[in-house]
Amino acid sequence: MEYRQLTDNEKREVCAWRYARAYARYNLPPFDQAVELGYGFVDPARAREYYGFFEDGALVGFAHSEEKDGTPTVGVGIRPDRCGQGLGRRMMEEVWAISRRLYPGKALALEVQTWNGRAIACYRRAGFQPVGEPFTRETPTGPAEFQRMLRES
Repeated sequence: MEYRQLTDNEKREVCAWRYARAYARYNLPPFDQAVELGYGFVDPARAREYYGFFEDGALVGFAHSEEKDGTPTVGVGIRPDRCGQGLGRRMMEEVWAISRRLYPGKALALEVQTWNGRAIACYRRAGFQPVGEPFTRETPTGPAEFQRMLRES
């Protein structure tokens, strides 16, 4: 698996991904609309925070990495037709390795919606543990409950 910064064309591709059923809340608007709405994902000033994962040249997932309150924090997305195939586990190991290089000696955090058992199980297998109580945050589809998870260095 390779990773690198996403091009605008690859961001357009991610914006076109369509998840089914409950996962549809992760669907992004079309690229041009995301630009108009000021989504960080398409903001050139934040381009260094987003990178894609590729297998055989095909984009299969992406990650967003930033430091929040001194703690490296990551979010990931997997191409809908690749969900449930073990790709998340492999991506999370790569994300962990990247974090070790960028933020040596620091824990890595993420936030996951509490209903998403599939993602929570993946993150647990990757060494993340829940910390604190669930909290509610506004999302593009309305308020949602999240759990913060941490992998210690």
